[in-house]
Amino acid sequence: MMDFMEEERIKDCIQEVKAVFKTDPRLAFEKLQGLNLENPHVATTTANALLQMGKIEESITVLQDVPLKKCNSDQKEIILSTLASHLNRIGRYFESIAVVRVAIKNKESNDTLRFTLVSSLLVLGNFQEAEKEARVALGIYPQSDRILLLLAETLRRQGRFEDALKEVKKSRNWTPTKTLIKIYCFIERGIYISALRELRLLKFRCRQDQIIKELKFETQTRVYTYVILLYCRILDDIHSGKKEGLNVDADFPKEVKFAAQRLNRAEERDFRNLDLYYAREAKNALRLAKNSGLI
Repeated sequence: MMDFMEEERIKDCIQEVKAVFKTDPRLAFEKLQGLNLENPHVATTTANALLQMGKIEESITVLQDVPLKKCNSDQKEIILSTLASHLNRIGRYFESIAVVRVAIKNKESNDTLRFTLVSSLLVLGNFQEAEKEARVALGIYPQSDRILLLLAETLRRQGRFEDALKEVKKSRNWTPTKTLIKIYCFIERGIYISALRELRLLKFRCRQDQIIKELKFETQTRVYTYVILLYCRILDDIHSGKKEGLNVDADFPKEVKFAAQRLNRAEERDFRNLDLYYAREAKNALRLAKNSGLI
C-alpha cells in the first residue's frame, strides 16, 4: 500500500514539474528534491531539469546512478536513451555508443537510442557504419522521420547527393533539417535555382511558424553557411564561364553579407558546440566569405 501511495505521489509531483519545466527548470528541479532518485521517472525528469539548467555532467551522474536491475524493460529504455543522448550532447560519443550497444544487446531499444547511435557514429566520421545502423533502425521504426533524415545526412556526407535527395523525398513532415539537406545537395549538383528557392521557402516557413528566432544555433549557422556557399559557387561558375550566372533578386547579396557578418561574429567557442562536420563547413564558408571580400 505504501509503495502504491509513493508511486502516486511521484506521479502527481512529476505532473506539477512538467507544467513549469520549460519556463523555469530551476523551480522544476526544486520540486523534485526529496523524491527517490532510484525511481526511473524521477531520475529522468531530474536529469532533464539539470540539462535545462546547463548542468549536464550532473544530469549524467543522476542517470548513471539509477540501479537498472530494479527497473523493468520500459524503464531501462527511458534511462539508457536519456543517458546516451546526454553523453552525445557533450561529445562523449564513444561512451554514448557503448550505452546504446548494451541496450540493444539486452533488447532494450527505442528509436531515440537508435537515433543517438547513428548520430554519434556520424560525428565520428564512421559514415558507412552510420548508414548501416540507420537502415537497420528504419527497418524497425519505418515511421521515424528523424531517422530517415539522419540516413539522408549520412548519404550527403558521403557525397551521394542523389541518394540523399531520394531519402528526403520520403519524409512526411517539414523540418529545417530536411530543407537544409536539400539545399546542400542542390548546391553540390549545381542546381542553384532550386537551392535558392529552398532557402527562400525555409525563411518564409520559419517566419510563418514564428520559429526563426528559436532556431538552434547549429541550424542558424548552417543556413548562413549555405547562403555563402551558394553565392561563392555562383561567382565561381560565372568567372569560369560555366554558366551565364543566376538571375537572383537584389536582396540576395544583402543576405549573403548579413550571413557572413553573423558567422564572423561567432567565436571559436561557439563553433565548438557544433557537430564537427558542421563546424568545418562553417569555417570553410567563413574563409570563402573573406576571400570574396564579403567581410
